[in-house]
Amino acid sequence: MARAGGLAGGCPRGAGPARQVGLRGPMKLARVSLSLFALIGALAVLIAAATIWLMLSSPVTVADAVNEGQVTPLVQDLVQVLYEALLSLLSYL
Repeated sequence: MARAGGLAGGCPRGAGPARQVGLRGPMKLARVSLSLFALIGALAVLIAAATIWLMLSSPVTVADAVNEGQVTPLVQDLVQVLYEALLSLLSYL
C-alpha cells in the first residue's frame, strides 16, 4: 500500500537510495573542479591572447627578451597590455 506523499517503502519523495548514500559530496566536488578548470582555462587563453597581441604590437620587446633571456620587460609589457584591455572593456560598462 503506497502512502500519499511517498514511495511504497515509506520513504518520502526525493529520499531514495541515492540520496541516502550521500552523493552530495562528490557531485559538489565535480562542480567545483569543473569551475576551477574553466577559470584556469580562461586565464590561460587570456594570457596567450595578450602574448600574441604583444608579439604583433611590440616585436622588438619580445625579440630582446628572448635574445637576452630576461623576461622582465616582456612581463611588464604583457601586464600593460592586459591593463589597457581591462580599461577599454570597463569603458563600455
